[in-house]
Amino acid sequence: MLAIAVLLAIPKLKLYGLYLSAGLLCCFTIYIAWTLLFSDHIPCSCAGIHADILWKDHVFITAIGLVLNTLAIWLEWKNIENLTHKYNKTLLRNDTPHLGI
Repeated sequence: MLAIAVLLAIPKLKLYGLYLSAGLLCCFTIYIAWTLLFSDHIPCSCAGIHADILWKDHVFITAIGLVLNTLAIWLEWKNIENLTHKYNKTLLRNDTPHLGI
């Protein structure tokens, strides 16, 4: 998880960090849902955020985190798209002097 935090802190690698964090959240959400649906024994919540949180609430919280992460990925794609468009527009401008070649 520390590696994901480092990727998120580096602007050029932020998208990779977002993908990895979405994958981690997805795996954790599936684990919790699988445990609730198919396990006879639900583990204790001693490692959870709060001792009194219910497992169903935990699924809801991680699902919200996954939605927010997906939104962040979409926004990052839009940001990259805008930067690429601006870069290409700058390269294609005709106001640069020609060398006469």
